[in-house]
Amino acid sequence: MMKRPFLYPIAPLPLLALLICAALAYSTIPPLEPLEWFAFSQEDELEDWSEKVLNGKVAYWIDYIGNNGFLHSRSIKACSAIYRKVTIDIDELPMVSWKWSVVQFPDKPAPEFDDYPARLYVCFPGISFSRSKFLEYVWDRNQEKESVLTGAAENIKIIVVRSGDCEEGLWCIEERNIHDDYVMAFGAEPPKRVRAIAIMSDADGTESSAEALFDDIKVGYYVFSQNK
Repeated sequence: MMKRPFLYPIAPLPLLALLICAALAYSTIPPLEPLEWFAFSQEDELEDWSEKVLNGKVAYWIDYIGNNGFLHSRSIKACSAIYRKVTIDIDELPMVSWKWSVVQFPDKPAPEFDDYPARLYVCFPGISFSRSKFLEYVWDRNQEKESVLTGAAENIKIIVVRSGDCEEGLWCIEERNIHDDYVMAFGAEPPKRVRAIAIMSDADGTESSAEALFDDIKVGYYVFSQNK
């Protein structure tokens, strides 16, 4: 039996956002950095990331193909995330890019089930959960690309940046303007600074499995292009 539809009354995703808010509210704000680059090339690289377990623990580890390191995630009926504190001024440095690949999609009987094999969050924590905003980039098998969805809370917006199956062994490269995506999704100017990014694979709602790969996450840079 399926556990929950998209609008679950006590959904773990608002809980994830709330827990990240709480963790950042009582932490020292790091100095502004021009660029955060997570290459996942060292076995101990995840030591600087924190974990939030919501409904069972997802496995996250550094894996290798030849000499190339990357982040590997595998969810078996579980929902948990890892996050990293950053401080990025998106007025000056609004870009984020990453590579990802989906190994296994969760078994979603309908699009409204809120399980995704690959999620990348950009977090704007406020003084409370209701004052915080979360922009979430996802890869889904069936949702139309560039769809903008509202999560289980109004302050969580989901953008489907990749749709459809992934060719085996293929890495897909994404680049997004956080400022522009925030304005598109929320209809307002964003807070000045990003305070964290988070990664998640989840398959608890469908009681199935999901698996994805992430690499070369870069956040906080500027592209001199008319298209950016």
